[in-house]
Amino acid sequence: MPGLSSLFVAPLNILVTGACGVTPRAIARSLHASPLFSDARLVGADRGGNWYGFYEGLYDRVYREFQPDDPGYEELVADICRREEIDVAIAGPEAHVLFWSGREFPVPALLPPHAFVEIAISKAKLYDALRETGLVPRYRIATRDELLARQGLELDGGPVWLRDHSEASSSGIGSIQVTEPEEAYAWAYLNPEIPSTFMLTLTGFAVFYGLDWVATVPPTVKLTAQRFGAEKAGLVFGWVFAGHQLGAASAAFFAGAVRTGTESYYPAILLAGIFCLGAAMLILTIGKRPSGRAVPQPA
Repeated sequence: MPGLSSLFVAPLNILVTGACGVTPRAIARSLHASPLFSDARLVGADRGGNWYGFYEGLYDRVYREFQPDDPGYEELVADICRREEIDVAIAGPEAHVLFWSGREFPVPALLPPHAFVEIAISKAKLYDALRETGLVPRYRIATRDELLARQGLELDGGPVWLRDHSEASSSGIGSIQVTEPEEAYAWAYLNPEIPSTFMLTLTGFAVFYGLDWVATVPPTVKLTAQRFGAEKAGLVFGWVFAGHQLGAASAAFFAGAVRTGTESYYPAILLAGIFCLGAAMLILTIGKRPSGRAVPQPA
């Protein structure tokens, strides 16, 4: 590496950008496991989001940093290098590598050539560059509108993989294997880049579902006590809860079996809806248990 002696150097101060991502954390573990760098002092810099990486203990210190296109990013990294007396840096993830490969890092750094990064940072660019080499599988770019229209998916009798091909998406997060247009439609619908109108719909559902998730427990306990009496409420609700767990387990199993047999979740969802309607009708038949107390009669 330019700027470093090939001889063994005393414990190094190493900066890792994008430190809390999956790959940088794997690099940090490898450095700790290496007999050459086990005593190195690792300093991380990350924009935040994966907070587990901040407190995992892989780094002696972790700084919050900006995105490469934010004002002051370059000055912030240079300040970290000065403050921590950094000897060498490992840049990541993709956006940081693209930024620094075309600039001079404040300290010696492991960086690939900028021309290579401009191609490798995007799966579309990389696959286009390797199209005639036989090194990449057959592929095509389908637009989100095509998938929402249940079109543009050529299965050829087998499954296909869908993934984002935009820049800085090399990790493959969100990739999915689909076997039918309906699954591709669902993937496109739930993609993080969906229009704001759909985001609002999903947000509304999430808020309602979150409020409703445990909201049924208190009224169920109350109904149990009213129907069976306070002295038996604990025992009866225990059986209610056990039935709930058995139902959840069997529903998950049979839904998976239906999906395996029919290659669709639709029958399982339809059956679950029918059971829900039946349960709602049964609830209407629940009456209050007589209190057993004498009611005063007027004289």
